[in-house]
Amino acid sequence: MTPPDDPSQYVRHREKGSRDVTYPPLPEPLAVPVYDNHCHLEIQDGDEPLTLAEQLERAARAGIAGVVQAGGDIDSSRWSADAAASHPRVLAAVAIHPNEAPAYAAAGRLDEAIEVIDELAAQPRGRAIGEKGLDFFR
Repeated sequence: MTPPDDPSQYVRHREKGSRDVTYPPLPEPLAVPVYDNHCHLEIQDGDEPLTLAEQLERAARAGIAGVVQAGGDIDSSRWSADAAASHPRVLAAVAIHPNEAPAYAAAGRLDEAIEVIDELAAQPRGRAIGEKGLDFFR
């Protein structure tokens, strides 16, 4: 697997021109350091995409002590587990998102996907299994 700081094997890019992608200025640091409990840092976005290390440094300057990197399919869950294994400020949440499960089932790969998620969840810095949070999009 490609190291998280070079996510060329699994990086999702947003379509250029679909919105303003310049990074805003950093806010004042938070009064108390916090963990961001749901990140998708594998998505390279912005006018000049940042590596994982650069994203974590930028977050630290705003008062974010660490992150929970959420995966929603096999590839992003592997990336999340690798990121957590290589960066002490990252914990991993691994999952097959409910929106992805039908595609795995149709391809006859749902059992395989669940096995992969179980293996990734057993890694030392895996902290959650499943999509966490409420999705009001659907």
